[in-house]
Amino acid sequence: MSWFWFIVLGALSGWLTQKLLKKESKGFLLNLGLGALGGFVGSWLLKTVGLVPPGGKIGYVFTSIIGALIVVWVADKLRS
Repeated sequence: MSWFWFIVLGALSGWLTQKLLKKESKGFLLNLGLGALGGFVGSWLLKTVGLVPPGGKIGYVFTSIIGALIVVWVADKLRS
């Protein structure tokens, strides 16, 4: 996947995660970071439990959202 798609899909994943959690948007860069970190965490988690992350752009978004939900949940728990 090219850098262009990595940026676009990472930002989309972060934005969708914020919408799912009904959180206020913090901007493009935070969405991008959240989506990218979510992609890493989601891929690692799926591989750890023996599942293969889905391929393609839709699969990347799905995996990133799963990971981003986990990242946000952990961050919220650490803050409280």
